[in-house]
Amino acid sequence: MNAFYRRCRVLRDAYIVGLVLLGITAAAAQTPLRAEFKGVPLGASEQVWVSTFPFFRCEDSADRTFSDRDCVLVRPGDDLRAEIQRACGQTQIQVGTDCWNDVQHRYDEFLSFGGTQIEYAVARFVADRLSDVSIIYLPRDFQKLTSALTVKYGALKITEETLTNLMGAKVSNTVARWTVSGGGLENRKYTNTLERSSFDMMSPPFAANFLRRSQEAAKGNAKSL
Repeated sequence: MNAFYRRCRVLRDAYIVGLVLLGITAAAAQTPLRAEFKGVPLGASEQVWVSTFPFFRCEDSADRTFSDRDCVLVRPGDDLRAEIQRACGQTQIQVGTDCWNDVQHRYDEFLSFGGTQIEYAVARFVADRLSDVSIIYLPRDFQKLTSALTVKYGALKITEETLTNLMGAKVSNTVARWTVSGGGLENRKYTNTLERSSFDMMSPPFAANFLRRSQEAAKGNAKSL
């Protein structure tokens, strides 16, 4: 895993615990809207996700506390040839063929999300069910995405946090949250580095799984004390 992906995962994992609480709250929601990412609902299988978005690379999770499997978006600018070959069912495929162009077009469309441009995305699976989707994007587009999500999901809750940068200065951070059927959504203007924004969509089972596995890991670690 290159440094860019490692950094994005660190940004995400830094506030995952807060999202777990959001996911537990979402379990009690009774609204007709269902949490879904570009047409794929939380709870879908990995096969459904990759069939819909063939430009993700999936592997066993490095940290089973969070998930069993992770699918990471091929970074914009990286070579898509292997993913296009897999999607088209051909080991040798020429640039410019109909299938190649179709997958490339779908990739370009995927990068656009509610007025933002996705820089990083990861889909997490627990027991082969989509449990969490996270993206990283530029803070300049935070309000655009918040407005788009409000149009789709309705009423939101806004909270203000205070972050501290490397120079010790205090920075106000806006966090928008929605509770919908089958999941919780969070749009955060700044991650801990203050350089990027993040959006997360989490299912209640993901939250429950995280808490259970965290407790099991703590018990195991305690045996070595």
